Amino acid sequence: MNVLFPIAEAYPFYKIGGLGDVGGSLPPALSKLSIDIRIALPKHPEVRLPKDAYQESSFEIIYNQEALSVNVYRAMLPESNVLTYLFEENKYLSKSTDASDNHADKFSVFSLAVATWVAEYSPYWQPQVIHCHDWHTSLIPVLLKHKHPHLDYKTIITIHNLAYQGITQTPVAKHLNLNPEECHILSWDQQDGEINIMLEGLLHASHITTVSPQYAKEILTQEYGEKIDAILQTKATTITGILNGIDTNFFNPDKDKLLFQNFSKSTWEKGKLNNRVELMKQHGINYDQHQILISFIGRVDPYQKGIGLIIQAIEDNVFPENIIFFFLGTGDPNLETELHSAAKNKPNIKIVTRFDEPLAHNLYAASHLSLIPSRFEPCGLVQMMAMRYGSLPIARKTGGLADTIIHNHDGFLFNEYNHKSMTEAIYQAIEVVKNQNKLYTTMVEKALDKDFSWKIPATEYKSLYENLILNQK
Repeated sequence: MNVLFPIAEAYPFYKIGGLGDVGGSLPPALSKLSIDIRIALPKHPEVRLPKDAYQESSFEIIYNQEALSVNVYRAMLPESNVLTYLFEENKYLSKSTDASDNHADKFSVFSLAVATWVAEYSPYWQPQVIHCHDWHTSLIPVLLKHKHPHLDYKTIITIHNLAYQGITQTPVAKHLNLNPEECHILSWDQQDGEINIMLEGLLHASHITTVSPQYAKEILTQEYGEKIDAILQTKATTITGILNGIDTNFFNPDKDKLLFQNFSKSTWEKGKLNNRVELMKQHGINYDQHQILISFIGRVDPYQKGIGLIIQAIEDNVFPENIIFFFLGTGDPNLETELHSAAKNKPNIKIVTRFDEPLAHNLYAASHLSLIPSRFEPCGLVQMMAMRYGSLPIARKTGGLADTIIHNHDGFLFNEYNHKSMTEAIYQAIEVVKNQNKLYTTMVEKALDKDFSWKIPATEYKSLYENLILNQK
């Protein structure tokens, strides 16, 4: 079975968020199931070609009436047997220029390059399924259908976050030489002067997946449907929710080289304590062993991640002096300023506003509790990583958080997105930890036992690919 996996990020080649974790860890899991899966990735300006890379092909595409040269390099995804095609183009994709800073243009060019390469310049290998991800690659099904209608590829789009749909006033359809008169969907979409890139792809794809079963249901509702729920309802029979996984070899407290001290299920109490003491020491926090450490690790997002609830909690002294609250994240500069201001003169509150992978690992390993007060969460990886390191999540019951956390069993869930509901859950969790009784120990050990590997999701994707291929005609 041949599957092409176009995606904007794939760790360790390129990562700016959770999409990069998926791009780097799901394909190796699929390859273990005898799937010939190959990644298609933009050669972003930050990407450095590995020593084993070589140029496979070169061709031209026409975008905005301009001929653009595309080079395709082959390289292995590090520490895997997954072949990766890196697409180089020096106006939009691979150089930091004014042109490449327009993401609508950038990913339209990438989609055109991938679609053209598959249809015309890849004679020795052909995918049966093209598995696209988010709005960045959503034009691939559109381009294949309208520029290469004689080719019957099965296409999937995975929605990682419906809040980001690639809505643009850039005339990408014109730049791609797509005739609206030949595509009623495109003609309808352009009526307001904008194009919704993800919506175009969803309406053209053979199948749609989301990154958790609960999110597959939520996007069909007005609350979570991001203004296209009514359209998605017409595609409901072609939507499947498959939970994301994580690389459990990389996120492994027993072997993680980033930790101050490794630990296993049998040594977690001492291991987490020693990591906590060292972390507090390194960050100048006065700490005694009776204090509880709660952490937040995530994006400083003004809409999704519940940052406003956290700022209110800090201002309202929800975290008393016997609680250390450690915040790690970066994003919206105004919210970062508000966080620092709220924590001023509160020695038990630590705010670190930067991306810091080693610190994130050590926070997972050190924390008693991980706060995840998301307004919505398509899947969420933080709770999986936290539980992998014995940190019990306190999370809003939504999306993948609802699918992965069992209340009072391996974490704590609250229903309403508001200060009161979150605060009650925090206090409940603090009481469980503070008592240091059998319930807390049992909950941590159940969290440590959870299997968040890609083994089960990869099997579900394989079944989906097989079904699509069997229904080829």
